[in-house]
Amino acid sequence: MELGGLLADDDAVSPVIGVILMVGITVTMAAVVGVFVLGASTTTSVPDVSLRYDAQEGSTDGWGDSGDSVERFVIEHDGGDDIDLARVTVQYAGTDVSSGTLSWMTSTPPSGDDVWRPGEEWVLEDSNPGASGDFASDQQVLVLWTTPDGSASQILANGDLP
Repeated sequence: MELGGLLADDDAVSPVIGVILMVGITVTMAAVVGVFVLGASTTTSVPDVSLRYDAQEGSTDGWGDSGDSVERFVIEHDGGDDIDLARVTVQYAGTDVSSGTLSWMTSTPPSGDDVWRPGEEWVLEDSNPGASGDFASDQQVLVLWTTPDGSASQILANGDLP
């Protein structure tokens, strides 16, 4: 066996191995390009929480009675994940009251940092009981969570006034 003949012989590389390597490289490149073109998923999962409502009607029966004491609707974070308050809105009768947009209602989110933790409360309170614009017994309060990009929202909890 001659050493020169061994070095000159290139029949040892099979064309099948070359084709397999080229297909593997092509598939890998397509996967990398696909991730960049289509984008990696940036959706954040909805917080797994338990929210409890406590409707405090005041001194007389029924919501919005004249001469009634302060009526409150308390939303308590009863357990589960912490909630980023920047992604949460509270609606009363279809109106966003997170920042107190109704003149007769005071909306008080949990105090502290920008996170709603178990045991903390969000309080909606009638600031002028018996006047126009009181709580009504047939209205609903919703707690909505919005995705980080603002493209979708999810109801975390809903409650009806009794």
